[in-house]
Amino acid sequence: MEDLQERLLTRTDEVSEARRAIADDPFPLFPGERLPESGSATDYSRAIKRLPTIKADHGIHLSALVDMEETDTAPAHKAGDEWQLRGPLTYLPKPEKEVVNEVQLTVLSHHQYCVVVNPLGDDGRPRLGCRELRKGPKTFFLHPGEKFERGIQDAILLESDEALLVTAQEEFDITEDGSKVHRTPGDRWMVHGPTDYIPRTEIGSIQRRKATPLNENEGIYVRNVQSGQVRAILGPQSYLLQAAEELYKKELTPLAEEMLKEGGGVGDANIRKIAYFDGAKDPSLFKGNKRDKTRVVTYRCPSNCAVQVYNYIEKTARVVFGPDLVVLDPHENFNVLSLSAGKPKKENALKTICLMLGPDFISDHITVETSDHARLKIAVSMNNEFRVERGNPESEAMLFSVPDFIGFACREVASKVRGKVASIPFEQFHKHSADIITAAVFGKNVDGEVNKEVIFTANNLVITNIDIQSIEPIDHHMRDSLSKSVQMAIEISTNFGPVLLIQSFVMTELLGMIQKKYLKNMQEAEVQFLREQNELQIKRAKDLSNIEVSKFSTLVSSMGKQTISRIAKAGPESKACLLQSLGIQSVLITDGKTPINMIGNQTGGYATTYAP
Repeated sequence: MEDLQERLLTRTDEVSEARRAIADDPFPLFPGERLPESGSATDYSRAIKRLPTIKADHGIHLSALVDMEETDTAPAHKAGDEWQLRGPLTYLPKPEKEVVNEVQLTVLSHHQYCVVVNPLGDDGRPRLGCRELRKGPKTFFLHPGEKFERGIQDAILLESDEALLVTAQEEFDITEDGSKVHRTPGDRWMVHGPTDYIPRTEIGSIQRRKATPLNENEGIYVRNVQSGQVRAILGPQSYLLQAAEELYKKELTPLAEEMLKEGGGVGDANIRKIAYFDGAKDPSLFKGNKRDKTRVVTYRCPSNCAVQVYNYIEKTARVVFGPDLVVLDPHENFNVLSLSAGKPKKENALKTICLMLGPDFISDHITVETSDHARLKIAVSMNNEFRVERGNPESEAMLFSVPDFIGFACREVASKVRGKVASIPFEQFHKHSADIITAAVFGKNVDGEVNKEVIFTANNLVITNIDIQSIEPIDHHMRDSLSKSVQMAIEISTNFGPVLLIQSFVMTELLGMIQKKYLKNMQEAEVQFLREQNELQIKRAKDLSNIEVSKFSTLVSSMGKQTISRIAKAGPESKACLLQSLGIQSVLITDGKTPINMIGNQTGGYATTYAP
């Protein structure tokens, strides 16, 4: 009984559960039907899904897989057509169509814009290859086939010192300042601030420009792209490039760049004049190690100096005197001087754009030779300066007519000193070296007095004084002997001041011995030279004689003895035959000068010769 009651209760529970399942089923399955994702005929909970919900700021793109007929709620679609559904709504998926992607509402705020490529046309189809500008504030969904060109962009905000250089790439009309303007592809114009700017789709390139603030003694190079003219804009002002202008980069030679960086001159650090250029260095001209080529090139010309600038377009030159600031025009370059430096002078040792006007001094070593062949090295120092008439272009240009004024002055002075010393013996030159060199360099006037200065008319360089620092023999033996004699003279002068006569005698004797030894060496060298020259001449004469003998022997052996004998006898035999043919039995031949006594002989006073 209890078992029966249990079976009845169990059966009742199964029936109730089945009824509940049927009541919860949205639609009944007929026999043989089955949902693809259900585990069994009765367990199909996993196959049932909620309808997709599309929010208000979202949408979906649908694509038709087959042709679809028009219904009360949807138009007809061909296979492959795409369309959009916007929320809020619930979407019932169907096998005839599929979801391509989900899109989000695009929101453009104020000062925002975007460019849509392939925008939807009035016929509901995308206009391929077209572009459409959409400005904020605005909201929209991208239709199937539409896409952003560069996404959402902010409007270009321009300040009062800014502008945009705009270039048109398509033809269009626009209203500017209340008037209609027609733009063609390639047109360039400026949009000045303060404003916000959203470029049209017909606009091509956009270049942002900002006014360049220029202080006094500052500037930039500007070129007009239409005419090609280049000009320098100088401060103080704030300059904004116009539509047809661009910055121009002025190129300089590597040498000029290095000289500007070093203050105007480059050379070995041991050269004294290199220190002049330290005060002319301009750190603002070079940012790091590079120069801004669009900035105007400037140079701080030091005091009492001159800089020449050449314009290679106008073919003119101008000279700037320091202290002043040299500002290069676009077509100007510095005149570079290649100066000699060192002792003795070495050419092209110093490169500079700055000419020191003086007073300054030049030092050099001069090698001379006296009339008795004593070779000496003279160290001299000359005070120099340039005399120029400022404001006179010819006088100013003469300053730079000699590129190496140091080498020129040293060569001219050395030539005068060598010419004078060559005619003077060593002893005389040693006693009066300062007077001799001064007279040779400056010359004498009509009264026989030494001039106070010498002027080189080629560049108006003036030598006002010359100082002999030292005189040394080049021959080391002679230099050592002279040094000993001078040292001995100093010791005698120091220890025995009253004995001046002995000092003079010793000095004269030592100088005579030195000169005698030097002349003896020169004579021995000359004798040796003549001996070797005579030996060469004798050897040459012997060689020529041997050649003649060999030539004569060869000639005799080739002709033969009989031929030579016949040639020798041919002359007398021909004369004898000639006399016999004339009938002459005897003849007397004289030179016509020596008298012959033919009187008083045995034949009555005349010499007679009888034929045998």
